[in-house]
Amino acid sequence: MAEATDAGRLNPANGLPAAHLDTASDRGLTVEEDGTLRWSARLDAAARAILGVDAGWRATLTRCSSPCRAALNSSFPRSDKMAHGRTIRIYLADGSAAGIRHAEVVNWTGQAVVCPRTRLAELKEWEETQRPGVYLLVGDDPEGTRPLVYVGEAEHVLDRLKQHAADEKKDFWDQVVVFTSKDANLTKAHVKYLESRIVEMAREIDRTRLFNTNTPPRPSLPRADRDAMEEFLGPARLLLAALGFTALQPLARRAADSTVGPSGPLASIELRLVVPRRHTDARGHQTDEGFVVLAGSKGDGTLRDSLQKGWRAFREELVADGSIRTTASGIEFARDVLFASSSAAASVALGGVWGGRTGWKTADGVTLADLEEGLVTAPVDGGGAT
Repeated sequence: MAEATDAGRLNPANGLPAAHLDTASDRGLTVEEDGTLRWSARLDAAARAILGVDAGWRATLTRCSSPCRAALNSSFPRSDKMAHGRTIRIYLADGSAAGIRHAEVVNWTGQAVVCPRTRLAELKEWEETQRPGVYLLVGDDPEGTRPLVYVGEAEHVLDRLKQHAADEKKDFWDQVVVFTSKDANLTKAHVKYLESRIVEMAREIDRTRLFNTNTPPRPSLPRADRDAMEEFLGPARLLLAALGFTALQPLARRAADSTVGPSGPLASIELRLVVPRRHTDARGHQTDEGFVVLAGSKGDGTLRDSLQKGWRAFREELVADGSIRTTASGIEFARDVLFASSSAAASVALGGVWGGRTGWKTADGVTLADLEEGLVTAPVDGGGAT
């Protein structure tokens, strides 16, 4: 990459010759406040060949600054601790992705069956649902923006599901996910333990509204059985997410030593959006799912005309269901909230259009845009980016 000699000028002897730059555009290498070096200019054919730019007239080259490298290095897992890939098999009973599905993780003793409520009668042909198991009834919450979920267990799951289908008090659900064992080794005590743990995790993660009013007590199990059920839960959570149900997928990693959290190369880096004149001090993470604004984040209470209709409606829904509450100085997020993008998160927090990629920054002032560019331009070798 070209080096800076002074005031953001290119050194023709060490990089792209200045002659290849379009004189009508900004020439040279600029030095950002955080130490990031950035060069952006219109390129001719010879310059594109030198830089390896295959298409497009504009290219941006970024040298990751020391703060940027430090943030990226902290976000990459050590190579000896990286998770191994997993294989999931999903069988579509009638070839429809919306019909009855059977799913399993390779080399796991458990299995899952997903069934629309309207096809519950067809489960009489599925022996997988006619044994002890734990299940989740899932539907829309008429009072909020999150899914409504009921967690239960039964010695004969299908019989219990038929009872729920006839119960007007549980009329909200339109799908059920059933977990049973392929080797028929789950007992009544085992599934009661799984039920209790799933309710506990769902309450802690808080991505759904639970229909369960109380958390069932954990039954007393021998240590070996208890550990076996905890091991059962790992693939069950993975399978649940792969099937499109996120009730047990955390939006943020709460403890530094936690092994369960959102995925993504930047997911462990805390970013802040601080705009004092707008009473805004928000914290969040960029994950594979989108951008997560953390509970306790503060934003502007004023809605501006620049806020697009979709983001305005979403903010109003978050206020209505209690996810955002009004304070004397503005608004505060009562829970972690997932947004489709960093700009959506910033705009909702500030009540008007705001660029998220440059607005969200680390404690060292590195922007989300710099981090994302650093992932592309900085080589990764074993333990992290350099």
